[in-house]
Amino acid sequence: MSEDQQTYETPEMTQEQMAEKRKQLDAFYEDVIPHLEKQLKYEELRAAIEMARLKNLQAQVAMANMMAPEPDEDEDDEPTEQPLRRTLRRDK
Repeated sequence: MSEDQQTYETPEMTQEQMAEKRKQLDAFYEDVIPHLEKQLKYEELRAAIEMARLKNLQAQVAMANMMAPEPDEDEDDEPTEQPLRRTLRRDK
């Protein structure tokens, strides 16, 4: 076999070795769980803060839309008055 295609065989474990490995994993998980619970609480709080910010922004947009003047539906895109035509000043 080439070096790129190595196969890994699982070592044969006795019942005692498997029980010891389970104890090690249990101890690891018991040690890590409090940290993960703190991280979960932190992430939930951050998500709640972001949702509150979003709701605040949506309320501001709604208020701005209510306060904005209504566009006139009668108006065309072109102005009704002719714009003033500027001319060059002539010397007398």
